[in-house]
Amino acid sequence: MNFLSSRALAGDGVTENGGNASSGTISLSVNDGATLNLPNVVGTPLLVLNSARGGNTPANNRFGGSANLGQTLVQAFNSSGDFGNLFVSSIGRGGFATSGATGTRGGDAFGGAVSIDFFDSNIDIAFDRLEVNLTGGDGGLGDGGNGGGVFSGLVDIYVFNSVVNVGSNLNPSVF
Repeated sequence: MNFLSSRALAGDGVTENGGNASSGTISLSVNDGATLNLPNVVGTPLLVLNSARGGNTPANNRFGGSANLGQTLVQAFNSSGDFGNLFVSSIGRGGFATSGATGTRGGDAFGGAVSIDFFDSNIDIAFDRLEVNLTGGDGGLGDGGNGGGVFSGLVDIYVFNSVVNVGSNLNPSVF
């Protein structure tokens, strides 16, 4: 079930570069004594998706667009509750050189921050999946047709003076 998302999809270039895409910040935060109880249904996770896709281009000697991911924050400060069963996904893909473009460089993918942080809280949470996936765009044919780069961001889980009960349906064989 799509719960929270920030999606950026850049336009494709026709005779020029593909467009750049920058997604925003997703924040699921509970603060100052609040209580949040979300559904925790096995097989029906709540999707928290942050995605950006740079635009493609068929033009010669140009660039695929870059993908710049924003932040994904799941946080509790002095709070309690059940954050449910979450599928946290952060996906970025640089734009591609298409249609036999020559000398065209693939777009870069830049990872944002994925932070799952608990401060002075008592939280139950389950993860169906935690995923960060970055792909540089494919380059074109010939000289200068390099693939795009990938630059990962911060991924952290931080627990400070809290009780966090983690359930999981993660299948380690899929990683």
